[in-house]
Amino acid sequence: MIEVDGLDAGYNGNPVVRDLSLHVGEAEVVALLGANGAGKTTTLSTIAGLLRPLAGRIQMNSQDIAGQPAHRLARAGLSLVPEGRALFASLTTRENLRLSAGPGRSHDEVLDLLPELRKCLDRKAGLLSGGEQQILTLARALAREANLADYPPITILHAVAARIALHEADRPRALAELTRAQRLRPALTYAVPHLAVQARIELARCYLALSDIVAARILLREATEVLTRRPGLGIFAGQVADLRVELSYARSSSAPGVTALTAAELRLLPMLPTHLSFREIAEEMFLSRHTVKSEAMSLYRKLGASSRNQAVTRSRELGLLDG
Repeated sequence: MIEVDGLDAGYNGNPVVRDLSLHVGEAEVVALLGANGAGKTTTLSTIAGLLRPLAGRIQMNSQDIAGQPAHRLARAGLSLVPEGRALFASLTTRENLRLSAGPGRSHDEVLDLLPELRKCLDRKAGLLSGGEQQILTLARALAREANLADYPPITILHAVAARIALHEADRPRALAELTRAQRLRPALTYAVPHLAVQARIELARCYLALSDIVAARILLREATEVLTRRPGLGIFAGQVADLRVELSYARSSSAPGVTALTAAELRLLPMLPTHLSFREIAEEMFLSRHTVKSEAMSLYRKLGASSRNQAVTRSRELGLLDG
C-alpha cells in the first residue's frame, strides 16, 4: 500500500509537483493522468526513490519511505517500470532477471507468467524486439515479488495468455493457463471490483472459445453481479453485453430444434421479459418500432412460440435466458 500526502517534488529545489496526495490500496490499480510536463514521471520517480521529495510524506505499508534511495525501496518490493525500459543491453535476458530477483532467488514464477521470455533467456537484451524488451522490463519489476499469486491482476494475465494460446491453436497451453487463472480466482473478491469484472470477462471469453458454455455463463453472471453492485464500473457494461450476445448465439446454435438466432434477435431477447412495450424497446435500442416488431416475430417463429410470454418461457427452457 502506498500513501502520499502533501508531496512537493521537482529538481534543484524547484517544485514541479505541488501538494499532491494519493492512495494506492492493496491490489488496487490507480491511474495518474496529466498533460505532458504535468509531473507524472517526476511523481513516480520521487515515490520510487530516484528523486528526493521537497516536502510531504510518502509511506509504503505504513512505513515512512520519503527520501530513501531507490535500491533500498527496490529490495523492499517497490518497483518502477521506466518508460525507456532501462535494460542492461549487454546482458542476456536470464542475467537481467537474475540481477532483479536477487541472490538465491528463482525467476521461474515470472517465466510461468510470461512464457514468451523463455525463448529469449540466452539472448542479449539489446537484441530483443521492442515488444520482448517491454515484456522483460515488466518481468524484471515482478522478479522481486515473493509470491506473485498474492496479486489479483495476475489472474487477468493468465486469462490473456490463455486467449493468446487459443489464437495460436495451442489448446494444451491454453488449458494450463486457465487452470492457473482459476487457482488464483479466489483472490479476485468484490473488494477489488474492477479487477473482479475484468478477470471474469477474460475467463468467460476463453471458455466460450473452448465451447464450454456452462463455465462462460457462470463467469458472465458473476461479472453482471459486480456491475449491479457497482454501477460506476459502466466502462465494462458494453463488454458484458457483447459477451452475452456471443454466449446467447452459442447457446442458440447448439439448442436442438432451434434455428440459430441473428445478432439483432439476440440483442432483443433480454428485453422480452421486461415490462417495456415494443415502442419503448425500440426507443431503448434506437430502432424503429417496425424493426423491433419484425425481429420479435422472427424470434417467435424460431422458438416455436406464438406470443411474447411463450417466447420467454421457451428461451428459459433452452437456457437462452436466465430463469
